[in-house]
Amino acid sequence: MIYKIIFSLVVSVSVCSIFTVLFYQFLLWLNPPYVIVDGQIRYTMPLGTVIFSLLFGVIVAIVTFILCLWKLKRQN
Repeated sequence: MIYKIIFSLVVSVSVCSIFTVLFYQFLLWLNPPYVIVDGQIRYTMPLGTVIFSLLFGVIVAIVTFILCLWKLKRQN
């Protein structure tokens, strides 16, 4: 049973990282992180975008973990 929980955690973390990166790129595409000041492009670090992407990834990881455990429990 312990290896099933570890397997579910590994799957959840990998799905979390994939969705976090994809969602972060999508948000950057919607709102590019630069401003033009005096004719020069200045890049900014959108902290809200980073936090929102991480939150989305964690929610996806929790849902994936629960679904993995539920599916593994049904197989037995």
